[in-house]
Amino acid sequence: MTVGIEKKRGWRFGAASFAVPFCVGVAGAVHAHHGVANFDLNKDIALEGVITNVAIHQALLASDTFLEGKMTTNFLDRVGGSAVLAAAART
Repeated sequence: MTVGIEKKRGWRFGAASFAVPFCVGVAGAVHAHHGVANFDLNKDIALEGVITNVAIHQALLASDTFLEGKMTTNFLDRVGGSAVLAAAART
């Protein structure tokens, strides 16, 4: 005769047992979303419209910061677009 609460045997499912399969499943969807399978990389495309920000892009690509590989995502926030354009005009 057993008195009290019996301990159940078996697997313990914690957060990791959910997180690992979830991350593996999401990784496939993210890769499919950002993959190049939907694009023909050998085909040129033409875009039509008014070009309004070519100068800033050219200045960014010609900047020493970019050429030295030190460009960050907040570069324009820190330096300002007019400073980048002014530096490009001096060169």
